[in-house]
Amino acid sequence: SVRTKEDVYGICELRRRVFQELPENAWFVSNPEHSRFFRDRLLKELEGPHEWQILLRRGEALGFVGGNIHVDVPAWGTVSGLEMVLDERLRGK
Repeated sequence: SVRTKEDVYGICELRRRVFQELPENAWFVSNPEHSRFFRDRLLKELEGPHEWQILLRRGEALGFVGGNIHVDVPAWGTVSGLEMVLDERLRGK
């Protein structure tokens, strides 16, 4: 599971790299504000129970999966999300 700030930074770098290659799957990831929000949210979730898992090889983040539920989001009410990102070396296997 995601345990350290380095894990979070690895996830964020992997996410940025993957969606820079595949913007049609998540064009909004290239927005620096969105990326900061995602990073800050993961860092905050380190302090409590969370559902983020990271796949590491020799310290390099090659994949991650996680989800969340946000209650009382002003624009939508209760929302949830699931995200799975894999490095290109792991896709299609």
